[in-house]
Amino acid sequence: MYYTSINHFLAVHEADLVDIMVRVQERVGGHYAQMMAEERRAGAAGDMQFAISVWRTPQIVRDEARTIAEQTVAAGVDLTDLTRLVDMLQAELQAFITERLMEQPDLAAEILRLMRYSSNNYRSGVTEVKIDTAIRRISPP
Repeated sequence: MYYTSINHFLAVHEADLVDIMVRVQERVGGHYAQMMAEERRAGAAGDMQFAISVWRTPQIVRDEARTIAEQTVAAGVDLTDLTRLVDMLQAELQAFITERLMEQPDLAAEILRLMRYSSNNYRSGVTEVKIDTAIRRISPP
């Protein structure tokens, strides 16, 4: 299939991308392993829709990542789940995108660049919260 744009590729493959997110969440384990299958799928769909919106309109996601990470900490979830998810997801998506866009390497390169950019910003935001949380834990009141 020939894709006319990043948006076209993402629209055609949104369900595939959600499936990849579900599989990665299952492999990550942690709090994802405690979710019911329906809950995990709904969460994966929301997470992937967020990722797709970032790829469609490149933006810095560090602030959103901080907010997500702060909510995750407040819910008692280990932030390592989030960083492990983004690392594993990036590898899975790279393989998927490269395979699907073998005939359109420039489009693949652009999507992968956006994905790496947003993943790095997301990871940085989560790491900032991890550091802030650790500092608060060891700082005197």
